[in-house]
This record gives sequence, C-alpha cells and structure tokens, in this order.
Amino acid sequence: MFKPEKMRVAMVAWEIGRIKSGLGTKVGGLGAVVEELPAELVKAAAKQDIELEIEILTPCFAHYDKSRLTPLDIELPVSLNNSPFLFQAFEHIFPDGQKVIYFWDQGQLDWTTATAIYPSDPFMAARLYSSVAQAMAGYIK
Repeated sequence: MFKPEKMRVAMVAWEIGRIKSGLGTKVGGLGAVVEELPAELVKAAAKQDIELEIEILTPCFAHYDKSRLTPLDIELPVSLNNSPFLFQAFEHIFPDGQKVIYFWDQGQLDWTTATAIYPSDPFMAARLYSSVAQAMAGYIK
C-alpha cells in the first residue's frame, strides 16, 4: 500500500473560529470545528506515520487587522460578469502552528463585520462566493 511521507491539504472555511485572536469568525458551530479539526487530523495522521500539513483558506473579512497578516506575493485574478480584478492573499501562522491563508478584495468584502459575514442578498452572495472561490482555486493551482 502506498503511503506518502507528507500530505498537504487545503481546507476551505468561511468561519475558522479563533475569534479571540481578532483574525477569525464564528457565527455558528462551524468555526469551533474548523478551529480544532486541523490539529486532530495532524495527530491522527502522525499515528499512521504520515506528516500532514494543513492550510486553511478563508476570506479576509473587513474587520480583520491586515497589518497583522503577511502579504503574499501572488496575483489571484478572478472574473465576475466578464469584469476581471485581482484578489490579495495574506498569510498568518497562529501560535499553535496552524497556517491560514486569507483572501481579500475591497469590492467584495468591505461590507463585512464580525457579526455579518454572510450576504442576505442571494445575487450578492453568489458573486461573493464565486469570486472568493476563484481566488482560492488560483492559490491552490
């Protein structure tokens, strides 16, 4: 049976928990799960002699202090209705070693707050989710 020495996983999450850090959100229960799951997956993989590296990919909401994030030197082009624009990507490594990649575009995310990260307008939601997903796919590629 093939057993890789190292596996890299990208976990996409709108809510990552870590609200005390000021660099995360938790509106429902998902944030708590995403905050704890990567460490548990790494432990489980280690028991199988697999080194597991997990990066969490998430939107960079407007209330986050971007000065605490490290900008990545990468262009992430997206297109909505044939209008191209670029997302910015930032990285932060939390004290427990968890790496999070944040995706920011002023036009798509500047309206967000700590308690409002999901658009109520379905058209706006489709545009937002589509553009963030394109940026994340560009990062993974």
